[in-house]
Amino acid sequence: MFRDAARLKQAVTGRLTDAQWRRAIAEDLATVYGKAARSAVAQWSQPVGTVHLEVLELVRQQRPHRIVAILSNATDRLGDDLRRLGLHDEVDVVFNSSALGHAKPEHRVFLDVCARLGVAAHACTFVDDSLDNVIAANEVGLAGHHFTTVDALRAFLRGH
Repeated sequence: MFRDAARLKQAVTGRLTDAQWRRAIAEDLATVYGKAARSAVAQWSQPVGTVHLEVLELVRQQRPHRIVAILSNATDRLGDDLRRLGLHDEVDVVFNSSALGHAKPEHRVFLDVCARLGVAAHACTFVDDSLDNVIAANEVGLAGHHFTTVDALRAFLRGH
């Protein structure tokens, strides 16, 4: 009914701003649900997520030993969201798909990030909660880990 996937892809690759993307969703929904759709999208847009404190502690433990980066399929509001969550200073660098122009699980996004870091793919580790993204990262040489539990992530990091 709605073109969610195509429009989301445009937003996370920088072809639409976050505001344009959300406005288009509200307009589509309003054709079916009326004015209430706009307020529903506004409410849906407010939360920015939550911080997994045990994972944050692992990030803090890793930073003295390696570069820690975020690679996120996100819209242009990612920086604001990270600030709202208090995470803007918790990593060394943030790579946002909307600024890069391509998104996970495209192989080129991983290679682009490695190049920007000045590190060969085989020297990088990658953690994601999407198995498709991890598989794609592995295919281009990164050591990928599918995040399911903190204990499994801790063991992966010890081995890398």
